[in-house]
Amino acid sequence: VEMLEPLPGGFASIGGMQQFLTWFRTEVIAPLRAGRLREVPRGLLLVGPPGTGKTLLVQAAAWELGFHAIQLHMAQILGGIVGTSERNLQKIFRLARDLAPTFLFIDEIDQSLLGQRGESSGSPVAGNLFGAMLQFLGDPSLQGRVIVVGATNHPERLDPALRRPGRFGVTFPILSPD
Repeated sequence: VEMLEPLPGGFASIGGMQQFLTWFRTEVIAPLRAGRLREVPRGLLLVGPPGTGKTLLVQAAAWELGFHAIQLHMAQILGGIVGTSERNLQKIFRLARDLAPTFLFIDEIDQSLLGQRGESSGSPVAGNLFGAMLQFLGDPSLQGRVIVVGATNHPERLDPALRRPGRFGVTFPILSPD
């Protein structure tokens, strides 16, 4: 896990991306500030090519809201002993709960074991991690307190169960700047 530093100045430090900024202010910031936590998306999927500012948006949003932001690096939680990966993931989820309000950012989620059930890999670890991710996203006590942001170049690779409302129910394209 890596702590992401909030971007000083927040959205004012970002050029362009007006459509996303308008949406975020309306659908995330306004409900949070009004105490309407149930209206805040639990998960947000940012879709776009590398280098378009997906991580930067999370850092700017953290500044705007006064949230913490942590980034999950899947390669660093995987362990070689049975149950280690699952325990490591639960520790990260516990950290996100403890730091709330926070963003949990998962870059390249389509390439991680969290993005697919793991049925084709033959690895029970993939299925366990995927199930833990679904359970975490579905926890109603986290709504408005922990916002999970996934970033991907290939949303079609994500398991459909992750794309349902209440999980990564909002997909937002982040395109190359003009």
